[in-house]
Amino acid sequence: LTQAAEKFRQSLSRACPTGKVDELLAYTGLVETLVIRICPQLGAEIRQREPLKVLTNGYPTLHVDRKAFIGELPRLSSIRFVDDMRAEERRKIYTYNMAQAALAYHGALRGYGKIVECIADEKVRAEAEGALKEVGAALSAEFGFGEQEMKEWNSNVMEQTANPALGDTVQRMGADPLRKLNRNDRLVGAALLCFQHGIHPHYLMRAIAAGLLYQPAEDATAQQIQGKLQKLELREAVKEICGLNDNEKELIDGIIVAYYRLPLEVEWQRRAKQAFELGFEYEKKYHGCGQCVLAALEDVLGIQEPAVFNAATTLSGGLGLYGNATCSALSGSALMIGLLYPRMRENFSGARENKYTSFCLTQGLVDRFIEYYGSCICHDIHTKRMGRPFDLRQKAEREAFEEAGAHDDQCTSTVGLAAQWVVEIIGEHKIEEALKEKGMV
Repeated sequence: LTQAAEKFRQSLSRACPTGKVDELLAYTGLVETLVIRICPQLGAEIRQREPLKVLTNGYPTLHVDRKAFIGELPRLSSIRFVDDMRAEERRKIYTYNMAQAALAYHGALRGYGKIVECIADEKVRAEAEGALKEVGAALSAEFGFGEQEMKEWNSNVMEQTANPALGDTVQRMGADPLRKLNRNDRLVGAALLCFQHGIHPHYLMRAIAAGLLYQPAEDATAQQIQGKLQKLELREAVKEICGLNDNEKELIDGIIVAYYRLPLEVEWQRRAKQAFELGFEYEKKYHGCGQCVLAALEDVLGIQEPAVFNAATTLSGGLGLYGNATCSALSGSALMIGLLYPRMRENFSGARENKYTSFCLTQGLVDRFIEYYGSCICHDIHTKRMGRPFDLRQKAEREAFEEAGAHDDQCTSTVGLAAQWVVEIIGEHKIEEALKEKGMV
């Protein structure tokens, strides 16, 4: 409930005899408070056993309107007196309530049921933290909150929400999206405040789009949203659901792009995770970095080219076990990029677009290797992971290589990461291609 004191005063005016309200309020303050404690719903078993039990995150402070008191202020360490309740009210809604909704809606896209699962996913957490940073800057510009104050506040938002003892759910935090996507509520309201102060709300627009994609069957207003999205053209549906108008085109456009983009991102992230797991498993079981990364990528991307797989036999331990060469996992991954964007023999002198797309994507993969390992060379990666290079042409060195954990969690992880990275890079390019087809890039 916002502006609670004014609404209560209006109720008093309707209930009391004429003139009595002013007389009452001369001696009685209507003191607003701001409650930031999170109180999740308890399970049926706990409610039956302890019907009066309340579980909270233990937020220690009650924010209270200093100006509303009549007489001396109470001296309680748990009270924080504030001079502008409207500013505090909006800060709470645009940070705590906003971040919880963002976590729930992004988490739901990935199939999570608990908020702690959402926070544990670094991509979901980054979405909430990004949105907090955006609105934090807007709140500072609007109300004068200090930069360091907002940084600490936003950090507390995530810390308080991440309490695993609460067992809070995506269903509770995401409930009633039709209200939460309203123009004056936590997501759209925060985005509009950002635009008002020249701040581009990239993450907030993505959170709004995730809210539009939230569709549990048991949530009546979520189903209302889906009905509007099916009935109306997308732009009109966004305007109606979020209370936006044609003058807010930049926000509407951003929401629409994110609405198309997010499901594609989630699918490619799922594939990237699968690629890591398969790459790790194949290298552990079969060895041979180049073929193992190719096998993982073939399975994830649905591309089977036996001749290419066979030709990758030499891609092991660098090049034919010669370790002072490019990492075989990188080479095998580059082959998959070439399969997706090939210059073919029958068009040897052409296919420039495909050729340079392959170059660009491979450069992105090389950059990942250099950023993570400091090098693309097999022996350098050995040193980074296992403390020294191994000359795999020699039997004793191969035995030492295995004892160092090469096929427990070292080269296995190198292959897994290479497979993951190349799927992420390919996925991002495929997403851009899909958006371009829709005229959004």
